[in-house]
Amino acid sequence: MKKPITKPKLVHLFSKFKHDSDGAIAIQFALLLTPAILLAGAAVDYSRMSSSRAQFQDAADTAALAAARATTLSESQKQKLANKIFEANLPKTGYTINGQNLKPNDGGYTYTAHGSIDATLLKLAQFDKLDFAVKSTAASLGIGAEISLVFDVTASMGFGQRWRDATEVLIKTLENLKRHSGKNNFYVSLLPMGDRMKLPKERSNWLSQTPKKWDGCVEVRPEPKGGKKYRLSDTPPSSKPFVAQSDKNYPGYNDCPNVPLTGPTNDLGKIEQAANSLRPQGTGRFDIGMAWAFRTLSPKWRSEWDISNYPARKGEREKIVVLMTDGNTNAYVSTYPKDRLHQFGGHYGNRGTKQHFKNLADICKQMKKQDIKIHTVWVKGNSSVVPYLEKCATSPKYYHEVHNAKDLENAMSKLGVGISKLRLTE
Repeated sequence: MKKPITKPKLVHLFSKFKHDSDGAIAIQFALLLTPAILLAGAAVDYSRMSSSRAQFQDAADTAALAAARATTLSESQKQKLANKIFEANLPKTGYTINGQNLKPNDGGYTYTAHGSIDATLLKLAQFDKLDFAVKSTAASLGIGAEISLVFDVTASMGFGQRWRDATEVLIKTLENLKRHSGKNNFYVSLLPMGDRMKLPKERSNWLSQTPKKWDGCVEVRPEPKGGKKYRLSDTPPSSKPFVAQSDKNYPGYNDCPNVPLTGPTNDLGKIEQAANSLRPQGTGRFDIGMAWAFRTLSPKWRSEWDISNYPARKGEREKIVVLMTDGNTNAYVSTYPKDRLHQFGGHYGNRGTKQHFKNLADICKQMKKQDIKIHTVWVKGNSSVVPYLEKCATSPKYYHEVHNAKDLENAMSKLGVGISKLRLTE
């Protein structure tokens, strides 16, 4: 076995190479120099590759988070968004992108990218390129959500294609939010808002007395307090039962929605079916719709909905209410004709009353005290309601004006605030 070349021997060889014209010395020197050059080249190229890989990883992290937050986009749109953001976060030169892919996983998205750099000195060893890959997963923290949707179903809202478009955007948003929360940690309720609330008939145990023929509609159940004659609250039926609606209470006013309160459920198919079955009805009692949204989320109703750990206690899940209306209403004018409450725009002006809107604001105030987030969506109509919708919303960014389908999509995309709290898991 040959003995290794020691430092003294190397010095001797260099000395001989300097003074000896014999080609054998040059050959020995070249044989020693080539591995040294390759090692130096490998170090340089590996350093360049590591730098590019780190840049790819940072860009992939940003892309994965962006895709996970884009709750209203389709899968193909999310792929395009992720690629665009990934490429925007890379330097302009010095690398080649060989592949990009975005895949949904349980509660988030995984973004992978393959890249390469051109070799320099390693080309002497026939390495033209150095390949690398990165992967980033943005996953939900699993906070969960309870969402109540209050839809104005009065005739002025308009149905047909406009309503179908709104439902499609909404369901797509909810599906994405559900993926972030997990099936058993995400619940949605749909509350059609007419003049009364229609309950599923199995909720007859919430009544003080059940009539022989009951269609599910219940009376308002005001709880006067502090001079607020029409005040509504989240008092559960076990403490204060409801009264079934009857023509004896208000003859001729039977404006109950055709679809009952749907939910709470994690089956979004049921929500979609109910939304697509809605028909115009009623004069628009915003306060009743919001009071029932409050009841679907208040911990005081914890034993009423037949769902374990629902509604969750404060801080256990994100709680969100969405009120969508054009603001047109004759409520309190037609429902309480004896009171002759002050109206905007004259009698039957379809612009509502101050008492009605103040009652709405009072319910919103009660919900905010329980950390319930409130989004108000004004579909361009009666401007008299706008100051009250702005006051009702959790903050200015939770108030949305909708003039077209794109506006609605932008508004719905903000529902994920607080739910989609993401983290990078790899």
